[in-house]
Parts: sequence; C-alpha cells; structure tokens
Amino acid sequence: PGIVAARHVSGDVEYVFAVNATYDAIKGERNSIAPATVMIRLPSDGRPVYDAVLGGQEIGFAGRGPDLSGLFRFGPGQMRVFARTARPIRGVSVTLPTVVRDYTSIRAPLHVDFSAMVVMAVDDNGLLSGSVPLSIKIADPSGTVRYDLLRATDDGVCRMSLPLACNDPSGRWIVSVQELLSNTVGKTEFFLENARDVSAVAGASPRAVSFSDDRDKIFRLVRNSKALVIVTGASDYNDAAAQRLANSLKPWNVKCALIKSAEVKPRDLSEEEARTFVGIDYRASGQIKAGRDNPHDLVGYDVSGPVVLLGNSQDNALIDTVLKHKALPYAPSPDFPGRGHGMMAWQLDIVGQSIESVCLIAYDAEGMSEAVGSFYEAAAGIDPLTPLVFPDMASSEAPPRPTNRVAELRVAWQVPLPDRAVSLKAEKDRVVACSWDGSKTTIDAAGNILEQKPTTSDDLKSTPGLSTDVGQISKEWLLPDRIVKSVVSGGTLDAVAYWGGTLQTFDTNGNLKSQQTVPQDVCGMAWMGSRLVVGLADGRVVALETK
Repeated sequence: PGIVAARHVSGDVEYVFAVNATYDAIKGERNSIAPATVMIRLPSDGRPVYDAVLGGQEIGFAGRGPDLSGLFRFGPGQMRVFARTARPIRGVSVTLPTVVRDYTSIRAPLHVDFSAMVVMAVDDNGLLSGSVPLSIKIADPSGTVRYDLLRATDDGVCRMSLPLACNDPSGRWIVSVQELLSNTVGKTEFFLENARDVSAVAGASPRAVSFSDDRDKIFRLVRNSKALVIVTGASDYNDAAAQRLANSLKPWNVKCALIKSAEVKPRDLSEEEARTFVGIDYRASGQIKAGRDNPHDLVGYDVSGPVVLLGNSQDNALIDTVLKHKALPYAPSPDFPGRGHGMMAWQLDIVGQSIESVCLIAYDAEGMSEAVGSFYEAAAGIDPLTPLVFPDMASSEAPPRPTNRVAELRVAWQVPLPDRAVSLKAEKDRVVACSWDGSKTTIDAAGNILEQKPTTSDDLKSTPGLSTDVGQISKEWLLPDRIVKSVVSGGTLDAVAYWGGTLQTFDTNGNLKSQQTVPQDVCGMAWMGSRLVVGLADGRVVALETK
C-alpha cells in the first residue's frame, strides 16, 4: 500500500512507475519513509520488460500463470521505472549525417543534421513509435568527444541539428547513438572538410559587443518595465551617458533613477531571512548573517527592480561583482572591447535575488556612448540590416590535435544494487556495499555478487566517512569550477570525485593521471587493489581499471 504506481503509454512504449512512499512507523516522524520489499505483478503478454533507469532486460520478473511477478526492494523515496515495448528492441538506426553550410546566417552557419530511430526486432523492421531515451555522442577525428547529449525519440524519431566550428578539424567524425532501454548502439560517420571562405562568419558585430540573444532580452526588459535604476561608475564620462540614456527612454514611459555605485549598499537581511537565505556564492552561504556587515557577494545589493550598470570593473563595484561571478560572456579589459567601443550584457540574480541587470561596459567616453546607443537600439527594436560587418580578408586555420590528452579509466565490471550505495568498503579481494534500501551486498573481484542481506547497526557504524582533504594534490590540476565531494587514497594513486560525477586520479607526486565524467553522481569510492570501485547515484557499482 505504500507504493505509488502510475503508467504512461505512447505508441509502442508503456512505462510503469513505482515510487516508495511507505510510512516509517518506527521513526514515527512526519513524512518519514521506510524501506520496503514489494511484490510487483505485470501482465504476461509476451512483451519484454526493460529497466528504464539502469537499462537492460529486467531480470527480477518471472512468469507465473497470466502474470509476471517479482520481489523488489525499495529504499526510502526510491522510484523504479519499467518499460514495455510492443516487440523486443533490435537496435538503433542512424541516418547519414548532412553537413550544412550557410555563412550568411549569424547562428550555426555550419551544422550537422541527422536522425536516430529505434527499430523493433520484427521481420518488417518497423520503427518503435513513442518516446525512448537516447545517449548521443559525437567524436572528432582526434577522438575527442565534442557532444555528449541525452535526448529522446519523439513518435519514434529523434532529429538533431548540432552546430560545428568553422575551424573544426577536417576528417572522419563518428556519431554514436545508444538507446537506454536495451542499451543497443547505432553508429554512423561523416566527413568534415575545412571551410575555405568564411568572410561572413569572421565578421564583426556592429556597434557595442553583445552576446547571443542579449539584445532581445534588453528589448523585453524595457518593454515590461516602467522604471529602471541606473548605477554609474566613478569615471566622469558615465554621468553624461547615464543622463543621455534616461532622456532617451522617457518617450517609452520609462522613468530612470540615477545613483552612484559608491552609494549602493549591500542588502540587509532580517534575522528570519538569514535562517534560510542562500546567497549568490553557494560555497559561502553558511556565512550569511543578519546585519549590515553582509559581504555583497553573498546577498546582493540593496536595489529594487531592473538595474542598468554603467562603467567597468575598476570604477563600478556592481560590475566587478558581476565579473567575479562569471556572469559576463566575455572578460572585459582596456583592450576589449577596445578604444571607442562598448559592450552590453544581461544578467539575472547577480545584483540581487530575482533582479535583472544589464552591464554597459566601456573604458572611455566614446565607448560608453556606443554602449548607451546600442542599448537604446535594442530597447527600441532597431536591428541592423545585416547582423555582421564582413571583413575585407578572412581565413580559417584548424586547431592542432591534442597531444596531452588525459586518459580515462576503463570499466572492468559493473553491478546493479537495489538502491544507491551509502557506503563502500574494500576487504581484500571483495567490496561490501551498503545501499539506501537497507541491504548489504558483497561483490568479489570479478564483479559477481556473493551475498546480499539486510544491513545491521554494526554495518552502519563501521561505514567509512567521506573525506574532502586533497592533501598534496597540485591545485593546478584540481578543477576550479567543481566542488570536491570525496577523496580516497589507494597508496600509489589518489581518487578525487566532484559533485556532478567528474572523477580524477593523481599519483603520489600530485600529477593528474586520469579524468572522466561518470554517468551519475558519485556516492562512494573504495580501492580494491589497482581497481577503483565507484558507487553511482542510480544504484550501480562500477569497477575502474587503473592499469
């Protein structure tokens, strides 16, 4: 009775969902959920049953009369998804990719188009209509994976159009598509030739530099706002530019309040807000306290409504905050956007929670004049006749092939657990995994399950804690845009797992030996000889070979 069941049918595919919401009467707390062992029955009508979470045929069901049935363990809140198809899946069919070149287009002037279809194992080789999850990877001639995507078929077909760079290396590119129900793979390839005439692609944007659809966002912002706050930097030319901007927006019934950046204070938090407030910098959110001593990069600034920031990171503290949080598409400097040129960029949630902001950046009066003029053009919906100014001469040169590529560890074996592992502990030639559903699984060095039984209180007490101490590992190799989740030492190698599934190994001198992204977040790690055993969030235990 604690299992919430649902089903979704589209075309030839039926998905059955089962979510464990069994009340934990022992804890007796509100919304507490207990593990459960559940009998699940499905009609025995000849259709296969796939594990839609881990992929592959679901072996937990056995035929008993008109039904398929099996006992399944569920952890607290765990969801299992089973997929039933009209016929067994035969494979994936991928069409021959088409390379499209249109150098008059500002978006994706060079792209590749292809389609993928899942095929049933029947004589007529019919397509499997409905929605089937896919993993799509595209590798360039050097073997570097350029695209690693998760998509799904729509009524049996997944159509893809992916941009390529005009100086991408010429040669044979490999397209690999894996359907994630039975895990079959389809491959195809295409030949890319270096572009010879790229004058349109190499063109410059007219007036102030902007990125992607920032001009469209500025148009929407001004149309939906009756008031703007213009925050100016300390440079003299910013004041005249701010007044010009305010006057130009008056006909659009937009009132502008002008204020110096030095007068903008960090936002105050009440005691109640400080209890739950998560600031811009998630790594330091625990430092947030009520009072005026709040660092601005934690809670934002004391402004309300949309904000336009004029100046640069040297004369405007708010623009400096935007730059520090990497919310600008390009890093500005006196050399960029250059003398007499400006840059405009849109942001959300950086200056303050749910506050939109636009940075108009320049390092001289002429550049700020261009940025303000470009802002008005975007606000008024004035677009140039052509998006690019073509150069007199242009050329394209392919980048060199990588010579220092970091190796990836090879998968030796993988074993599915009833639920995600909460701990992994290596014992000589075996590893013991305690999972969230309350089961304890012993796996030998070859990846065979030797024993599976309920955990005890002693098992949980002996669970090794997760360490985030990177020790002597060189900061040069640690990823600056990731947060370390756990570190385990294997004597000659150290393994570092980051939140999100990135995994690195280092030698005793702190040098990087391997780097890869595993399919799910890492729940635990343990060394079993030369193999690194990793527990994944989807319930798999994977052994990676380091030799």
